[in-house]
Amino acid sequence: GELTEALNTLRRSLDYYPEGFFDAFKNYAGEGGVRFLIVRDMVNENGGTAGGLHYQYGAWYNVVLDIDALMTVHHELWHAVEQRITNEFDEAFSDLSWSEFNPANFLYCFDFDNYYENESMLEYVIPWDNDRTKSDTVYFDQIYSTVTPYEDRATLVEDLLNEYYDPDVYGFADPMERICAFPHLKEKLEYMAVQTERAFGSVYWEEVLQNIMNSK
Repeated sequence: GELTEALNTLRRSLDYYPEGFFDAFKNYAGEGGVRFLIVRDMVNENGGTAGGLHYQYGAWYNVVLDIDALMTVHHELWHAVEQRITNEFDEAFSDLSWSEFNPANFLYCFDFDNYYENESMLEYVIPWDNDRTKSDTVYFDQIYSTVTPYEDRATLVEDLLNEYYDPDVYGFADPMERICAFPHLKEKLEYMAVQTERAFGSVYWEEVLQNIMNSK
């Protein structure tokens, strides 16, 4: 049925992750870890819908996914990864450090419902045609990246691990090449990689991306 199909989709996505990745979420007593919850619909207090969310409860990093939006798993797993990193290194993604990678005087809007209305942000987002001549003005992967610093980082990982990536559509060999063609995004990703390696001992997405691309 629908649930079986959803579980198979989720299992396939998680199979791309390297051995030992999920063990890194356990606490020093070997307790907890990552827990996935599949739900029918998620509706926020304003009546809007969401494809997924992450929250920590005790030793568990809970990743909640809408049954119709399981491809958000890489995005939501990054939120769990970031929480795991900051639990150990609380300064890892400080606003001061992260602001160095954004345009001068830029402020995230923190408006999850109307962020797309600010068309002035489009000049900072990867152009729809991936025009490399605009690479120096690109600071964000998507306009949704301008909502919060947390979503900024998660959208980068989400696009990096796009299981349906088509080189013919994007004009780059793989998602890593596409993102790194924009210097400011490359800087962000490199900073995230350093922080990830501190807690996980590896830059996990490099292996995940390789596994995804090799499966095509």
